[in-house]
Amino acid sequence: MESKVFLFGLNNAGKKSLTDLIKKTVPSESDSSLTERINKMILRDIQFISWDLSEIDDFKEVWKQNSEEIKALIFVLDVSESNIFFKAKKKFYDVIHELDTNTSPLIFCFHKMDLPTAESNYVKARDLFELQTITKRKVYRLQTSINNPKEIAFLRNQLVEIIESSRWG
Repeated sequence: MESKVFLFGLNNAGKKSLTDLIKKTVPSESDSSLTERINKMILRDIQFISWDLSEIDDFKEVWKQNSEEIKALIFVLDVSESNIFFKAKKKFYDVIHELDTNTSPLIFCFHKMDLPTAESNYVKARDLFELQTITKRKVYRLQTSINNPKEIAFLRNQLVEIIESSRWG
């Protein structure tokens, strides 16, 4: 059985690097993805299909058509860049309100926490996004960095647990 996961965030947020590390591959040094990227991976006998969509709105139809089958949402925010927080918040809320996934769990990754400005920006981002106001779905808040294998392993395990609980719960 395939489990579809929708991964989204602004360009350069770190979506591709996170996906590569979840798949246990080495992140590539390519430019930010400007198109839809579909990844397939198997984690603990669960086959995942992950859509990594850039901020280009042309791909709205792709995720709208598949929203009923989405088992989890992952939003990636580059916490080191506070100047993009308002744009990212708009994209985040546009997507979660537009998709028919009110019951799909959300993993919100405060990403790039290893960068110098991230720690000081974290509280600002946490307060701005007001994740505590999202009550129709389970929300998991994670601080991530591609340079911290424990955080990536935790994200990977969290994703598997979410999918397993949706299967049996």
